[in-house]
Amino acid sequence: MVDFTYKSPNEDKYLEALIKYLIHHKENHIASLLKGSRCKILDSSQFSKRRWNGVWTEILFEVPFNILDKINDDIKKKLVKFCDEIMPQDTGFDVLSVDFKPRLDIEEKSDIITDLDNTVSAISAETLSKILNHDLIQKGKTMSEVYLYLYCIENSLRIFIEKVLKEKYGENYFNNVSEGIKRKITERKNNEEKNKWLSLRGSSDLFYLDFRELSAIIRSNWELFEKYFPTQDWIASKIEDLSSVRNLIAHNSFVTEQERKLMKSYFEIILKQIEQNMNSSKD
Repeated sequence: MVDFTYKSPNEDKYLEALIKYLIHHKENHIASLLKGSRCKILDSSQFSKRRWNGVWTEILFEVPFNILDKINDDIKKKLVKFCDEIMPQDTGFDVLSVDFKPRLDIEEKSDIITDLDNTVSAISAETLSKILNHDLIQKGKTMSEVYLYLYCIENSLRIFIEKVLKEKYGENYFNNVSEGIKRKITERKNNEEKNKWLSLRGSSDLFYLDFRELSAIIRSNWELFEKYFPTQDWIASKIEDLSSVRNLIAHNSFVTEQERKLMKSYFEIILKQIEQNMNSSKD
């Protein structure tokens, strides 16, 4: 019988080794996606059934917001393989899955604000008085933070919904969404095709849907989502409020302090609710 330590290796060193290992195997694209990320090694009380007393383990990557929509199933499968290969054998951890969540820092926002300040400083005071004012610039800085949170919330919901539907229906999970939603996706794809200058959305069709349509998918598949949220109205009402904030941003309207606090609060509440119930489902 093999004696395992069941102790996680240092997560920073593990991630550093993984990136080097990916580059060594010419998976430079995946390695570049992981730069600037963090990782958590999540072991469980479940046996992996891969080897005697091996424990089911997941690697959770916390990545910058703009990386989330670049992750697809092929990348995840490769990461499971490479993560398992570099995991020290004596830990007893068998890596069977990987997952992603946004990294909650605002480094990108700070860089943008610094650039904005430098640009404004280079413009003469006379010109600034004609086209800009201090209040407008300050509101712009505030709105950059609002957009950052909203981007994170919306994409986190998309990834979560896709995960739940795939666990039930597999790769053809989109057969279980309404025809109306499918038509909207087709229309938006066609519009994107006509406007080549627009950047492509994520690898999943869910990235073509807005808040209200994501809410409709949760409602129509409630038997799959009810274990994650107290009631349908609980999650639907919060998504509706977030959708209203999104519309303000889309029309370049200023979001009040009360609305910003509400958005941040909902983001934390929804993620905690999902995390608690996902963890309990693994026990």
